[in-house]
Amino acid sequence: GAEDHFFEWLTAIFFWIASAIFFLTFFKTKNLFFLVLAIAMFIGAGEEISWGQRILGFQTPEELKKINVQGEFTFHNIVTFNGVDFQGNKKHGLARLLEINFLFRLFTMLCGIVLPFCVYHIKFISRVTMKLRVPIPPFSIGLFFFITWVIYWVLHSFILPNDSPKQYISAAGEIFECIESFIIFNV
Repeated sequence: GAEDHFFEWLTAIFFWIASAIFFLTFFKTKNLFFLVLAIAMFIGAGEEISWGQRILGFQTPEELKKINVQGEFTFHNIVTFNGVDFQGNKKHGLARLLEINFLFRLFTMLCGIVLPFCVYHIKFISRVTMKLRVPIPPFSIGLFFFITWVIYWVLHSFILPNDSPKQYISAAGEIFECIESFIIFNV
């Protein structure tokens, strides 16, 4: 579960495959939503492995290093989007609204639970999504994300409290991200 190990690479691979599938679907359907999803998955894969920084051996530009919690060539670790500050303190309140993990959860809940529910139960939304050709994922995708987050929350709240060894907390996070990418890969 450590950086640059099995689960991190598997996460990137799932994102790359999902990106390729979304790109192919876009070329077949000319539906811009699939292009947006393809680009998002490609960015997710690149961010997961720090855009190949450790493989290629390039340094983080100084300006980015100053604002990046991990000092890496990633955008999700910029202090504004990260879940912790430079001292490792977890963010609270409104500061969490720009966390990339919160935004990802919000996106998957809106697209995986709220959107399918509204499409199947509110005729106006159903008509709008059909007209705009919005792809509607199965409700089960949102449910899988929700179940995964509940398990992760229980793990972090009761099994791996904050005073647990850092490598266990980090490994749990990497495995959690891998499961999320696997769910997207299966869409």
